[in-house]
Amino acid sequence: LADGKAVIEISGEVANLPASALTKGGVVTIVADGASYELPLDELNLAELAKSLGVELSGLTIKVTIAELSGTAAATAAAAVKAVDGEVVAPIVEFKVEAAGGGKTLELNGFSKFVKRTLTLNAEATNPDLLVAVRITGNTVTPVPTDIDGKEATLYSRSNSIYTVIATDAKSFTDMAKHWAKEDVEKLAGKLIVNGTGADKFDPKRNVTRAEFAAMLVRSLGLDSVADATYSFSDVSSTSWYAGSVSAAAKAGIIKGDGGKFRPTAVITRQELAAMSVRALAYAGKEVKLTDAQVSEALASFSDAGSLTWAKAEVAAAVSAGIVKGTDQGKVLALSSASRAEAATMVIRYLTNAGFIN
Repeated sequence: LADGKAVIEISGEVANLPASALTKGGVVTIVADGASYELPLDELNLAELAKSLGVELSGLTIKVTIAELSGTAAATAAAAVKAVDGEVVAPIVEFKVEAAGGGKTLELNGFSKFVKRTLTLNAEATNPDLLVAVRITGNTVTPVPTDIDGKEATLYSRSNSIYTVIATDAKSFTDMAKHWAKEDVEKLAGKLIVNGTGADKFDPKRNVTRAEFAAMLVRSLGLDSVADATYSFSDVSSTSWYAGSVSAAAKAGIIKGDGGKFRPTAVITRQELAAMSVRALAYAGKEVKLTDAQVSEALASFSDAGSLTWAKAEVAAAVSAGIVKGTDQGKVLALSSASRAEAATMVIRYLTNAGFIN
């Protein structure tokens, strides 16, 4: 590795990397026809992998597979995309990382950071706001953070699976025609992150519950639902529509609850909105850490900053990151309820800061 980076171009589907050459860390980028995969080597515990396979480090190989689907597999994936009213506009690719040695293999999935990969877009991909990368698991299509630049889509995910990029239908809402958040809401709808409320409406002024915003953030990060009781709350029924999303948000550190409760149906306040957004930004890999002096400086322009209590540092971080801008009257209105339009704007701002949206 030169300067901790290496680029390996492959003509087939598999790159075989000798573990002995990966011990100094860094990033290896595997480039195939129409796709690439950036493997952060600090995600690989090479010594532990060699031990698990019963080999020495010299006998361990890391296999990176970038395989474009074809035939029945591709047709099945395309059908899943069609079911969500999408159109495939990039190769449908399975990304896989395995440790191999002693005639055995271990698949490596589930990373502690977002892993970057790219897909080349085809000629039908024209409007970046209506393009989103998705992870396909069986018949489930999950949007993942996507940045579109020309004819290349960069997507970010913490797991390996089958991925592609899809084009969605333009979304418009009759009650957003002249609304200040129209552009943000329509972009998030095109990225499958927010939905309307029926009858071509978005209800921008309607209040958002804590569970609704948690679910919005989970979708924006491409997280799978979590059923682990470790991340459950006593007031969140396992049968509620938001149970998996709330647990996923808890696992990601986006929500913390209070006394074992989450208050899922409570209307979310503006300071809670800011705190959850800045935690989502941290989970995306861009944690904002401020000194006490920097916290005071960030909040100095708000006449009601004294109303902030537990969320003071997180709101300051959100202000510093450009996620929170306050009202036209120079107030943060920490305890005021937040609207659906405000929630959508927060999501756009944090995704932009993270580089997770075009």
